[in-house]
This record gives sequence, structure tokens and C-alpha cells, in this order.
Amino acid sequence: MSRPGSGLREYRPGTFDKRVAYGQRSRKLLLVTRGIMPGFKVKCRSEKAAQNLAYSLRKRAPKIEAEGGRFSLRIKVEGERVYVVGVPRKARANEPQT
Repeated sequence: MSRPGSGLREYRPGTFDKRVAYGQRSRKLLLVTRGIMPGFKVKCRSEKAAQNLAYSLRKRAPKIEAEGGRFSLRIKVEGERVYVVGVPRKARANEPQT
């Protein structure tokens, strides 16, 4: 489980596996970009599985970020863990300031 106060939810190995996920990857990334969830971490069974999961998340990230949202995604791999964190977007010149 995640540590109290860390803000990142930790998922167990197998949560985001190919035939189990059914849209979980995209859904969780969408929650992070909208600011509903600050981020999450996934513990994988091996480093290779972590690299593969990070690749699949990075592949989905541009499409989800293009839909809008207050945060952009940062996906990082450390050993057997994959971290996904939302980083506030910088204000663009053509967007009105609110």
C-alpha cells in the first residue's frame, strides 16, 4: 500500500496487464491529467515488465493530453516501479488567463 501522505496510490503487479486492464491505463491517465488524482505508482513483477508498462502509458499519453486537462503527464521508471505524476501545464500565449 502507499504511505500515508504520499498522495500516490500504489497498484499491485498485474493490475495493468494486457487482458485485465480493459481501459484502466487510459482511464487512470485521464484522471491524472484532469487533476482528480495526483498520480500513481505501479509495482511490476520485473524490470522488463515495468519498461513495457511505461511504454504503453507513454504511447497513450499524447492522445489523452490533447483532450485537455490542467496537467501534463510525467512517466518515470525506477527498477520494478513505474511512477506517473501530473505536472501543471504552463499557460499558453493564445489561451485566456483565468
